[in-house]
Amino acid sequence: MTDEEKIHRAKEAENILNHPMVVAALADMEKICLEALVQCDIDKPDVERRYVESLRCVRQFKHRLQEHIDTGKLAVANQERASLFQRIRKKVA
Repeated sequence: MTDEEKIHRAKEAENILNHPMVVAALADMEKICLEALVQCDIDKPDVERRYVESLRCVRQFKHRLQEHIDTGKLAVANQERASLFQRIRKKVA
């Protein structure tokens, strides 16, 4: 994948992760899972496990989007570094 593609994906991921409806939905899902875990009966480990897995999925979703954002930031830094080297070479040459 090119740096441009990584940067484009990062922008898309950032738009998704910061979209008000997505932010609200993810927060609601986390809250629902945490509240359900607190109220879950100790004698129902399968139910507890489902809520834990649901919570993990929500957090992994956010983490995956953040990974794309971070990769895009690195791609921008690589492009800036390459541009700086090109300017230095032109001045030296």
